[in-house]
Amino acid sequence: MKMSQMPYSAENSKQQLVGFGGINFSPRYKPGDLLNCENLSADEYPWISQRKNTAIAYTYTTDTPTGTYTSPVAIYAKDKMCIIDSDGKFYYDGTEITGHTFDVTNDIQMVTVNTKIMIFPEAWYYDTEESKLVSFGNIEWSVTTISNSGSPPYLYFKVADDYLQLYNTVSSVSFLNFTDGNGNINCFKVGDKLSFSFGVYDYSGTVTSITGSRIDFQTGDLNAGAGYLCHNGSVITFKRVVMPIETGETPPYPMFDYVCESNNRLWGVNNTKQIIYGSALGYPTDFTTYAGLSTDAYAVAVGSAGDFTACIGYGSTICFFKENIIHKLYGSKPSNYQIVTSIIPGVESGASKSLQIIKEVLYYKGRLGVYAYTGGIPSLISDNFGTVEYDESVAGTDGNKYYISMATAADNTVYDFYTYDTLRGIWIRNGSERIIDFAYLDGYMYYLEYIKPSTTQLNRIYQTGTGTEIVSWSAELCPFYENTQQRKSYLRLYLRYQPAEVVTGGTLNIYKKVVGVDSDYVLALSIGLTAVDEKTIIIPLPPNRCDSFMIKLTGVGKCYIKSLIREYQMGSEI
Repeated sequence: MKMSQMPYSAENSKQQLVGFGGINFSPRYKPGDLLNCENLSADEYPWISQRKNTAIAYTYTTDTPTGTYTSPVAIYAKDKMCIIDSDGKFYYDGTEITGHTFDVTNDIQMVTVNTKIMIFPEAWYYDTEESKLVSFGNIEWSVTTISNSGSPPYLYFKVADDYLQLYNTVSSVSFLNFTDGNGNINCFKVGDKLSFSFGVYDYSGTVTSITGSRIDFQTGDLNAGAGYLCHNGSVITFKRVVMPIETGETPPYPMFDYVCESNNRLWGVNNTKQIIYGSALGYPTDFTTYAGLSTDAYAVAVGSAGDFTACIGYGSTICFFKENIIHKLYGSKPSNYQIVTSIIPGVESGASKSLQIIKEVLYYKGRLGVYAYTGGIPSLISDNFGTVEYDESVAGTDGNKYYISMATAADNTVYDFYTYDTLRGIWIRNGSERIIDFAYLDGYMYYLEYIKPSTTQLNRIYQTGTGTEIVSWSAELCPFYENTQQRKSYLRLYLRYQPAEVVTGGTLNIYKKVVGVDSDYVLALSIGLTAVDEKTIIIPLPPNRCDSFMIKLTGVGKCYIKSLIREYQMGSEI
């Protein structure tokens, strides 16, 4: 007897994706997370959207007409933009400030204390009130005097009114412009701890005034008599002491490896000595005043292992980081300062510029990834990176987002530039730029892109949120398994999109990849973006049978991707 057969009809299934996430390299990704992307933003979450325009800021020597800068190596903003160019020249608000040429091979740090922009590691500052560069580190140098009939330097000193007075005996040359052995001018200033010695004479004190060619300074040993003229051939040794000099130390005297400002004091750490230093209140060039007052300078040695890696003022504390330790300084004055040490993930070596405070949360790069710190145990927020490791990081913020450029641990010549949206907890990859400095000024974020010297292009400063750039972008979604182990045949895609602008060459491209069938992405459809109307398109797919399916979107011009529906037919389990 012939048995009747039940008709077979496979039902089609649909999965709608209405929420797109950020970068996720880990196996714990969700549908809608991104395997890779460029030039996106989480501003319109849960849609896919693009970052704001970016434009080159300032003018350069390669421009027509010729501009100001050649290839900047450092930027910093505090009311005005500070730029150090590749020739070591310092610019403040577009004006070159003469007086010193900086060593651009250094990792330059800048921090502001009241009206002074402190520049390390060379220990100079720019005084925004007096509009000049001033040296302030420990310095020792010697000069040999010449005859009175020749040119300076030669020196006369005497005691008057309980002050030791130094005179340059040539009225046309001022001590204000006295040059040290390195060719640096403006070596003396009020408040300096200054000493000079020659022959049997050795004097030290604090400079109290500078008038013309005369320096007055208070000293505790006034036995110079009526006066003394340094004769031809006399060797005079000058020393300016800003930080305590330890026994056996010789020039050049190192100052700080890392610096920060907190409560109108300059703070710094010295890895050679393992000492934390705090300047006198309001005087960021004075680390030697210990008079038992609340305004005194401060210093404390620590016994923890390893080098300091960064420091920053955070809330009512100052945090001094090592890779696995945070030393937190509490208190309001030297008499009640105390150090509390926590053994928790700290700042990775080479990541001193990764620290940024956003809405009372401190973000930084540690050895295992990027952390968010609120005073307790830091939280790892870069778990989405999976096993991908990074080194050498520099970060910035616009007050809402955390921007960070990092070198891949596998190849430190390859960089990834990310944005972390602190409100939504989403990571977005911007591109492969190596950023060496960030600054925030007048509502705009600036970043300095490093370009390899072997190329014809030079370092450039970019300003975000401005310009007429046409953004090219991409979004590669993590594989879709549809929460089943069965094989599937994908039939069609439904994509809802809306152009945010109409630009020349505006396009939206949809690529598909059937894993196990396609060796690479295949273009499924390309759409010209000619209007800002919202549309839904249906993309038929050729017959296929697979375990997983991948989608990649690229475009020119800004376009919102609002939802994506995948229609497929279930197959067998093998």
